[in-house]
Amino acid sequence: MNLSEIISPQAHVLTTLIFTIIIASFGRNDAFLLVPYFIYPILILLFGKNIVNTLVSTLKMVLMASPFVLILGIFGSWLTFYSLILRFALTVSAMIILLSLIGFSGFCAALVKLKIPSVMITQLILMHRYSFLLRDEIRRLRCAHALRSGGNRRISIREFGSMTGNLLLRTFDRAEIIHQAMMCRGFNGTMPATRVSCWRVTDLVYITGWTFILLMLRA
Repeated sequence: MNLSEIISPQAHVLTTLIFTIIIASFGRNDAFLLVPYFIYPILILLFGKNIVNTLVSTLKMVLMASPFVLILGIFGSWLTFYSLILRFALTVSAMIILLSLIGFSGFCAALVKLKIPSVMITQLILMHRYSFLLRDEIRRLRCAHALRSGGNRRISIREFGSMTGNLLLRTFDRAEIIHQAMMCRGFNGTMPATRVSCWRVTDLVYITGWTFILLMLRA
């Protein structure tokens, strides 16, 4: 059974927001009290789709950002350190699993239903869509550098500055072209989101049930 088929996206987003707020409400020395809250991301993962891919993506994201958390945790006690690690792992895993469950388009549609300002939703959609273009530009720059340097992939500080400036200029040019194309197609400042699902009775049961469970673990 897939939760995205019986629960609307806005219910998932609202439940994850409640989960994040409760996790953030713990003190810096409440590391062991956070462990039971792994029940939420684990159950959502099991009832979702593409379990293996989602689990791999979650682990990659946690490992990529963990050095920054480690640096922050070094300056506190061991309990503070463990608490920071657990809160980071819980909130990041919950968000990644949420996006894998309802998709980015479903996430934006849920924000529309939750009355989030359209300007913020438009910015999210544009950032998501054109981050891939930025990634492709970076790959082309690195490929060009490797070809012109005889296969040497090491980039000096001077070359890095030049490449960054070149990337910035390309970004401005590409943004201007994209904006003109969007205006020609009738862009009025808001991006069309996917069809917004209506609230269901199961949504109320889902949100109320998880809120009760999370608050009981908090007590």
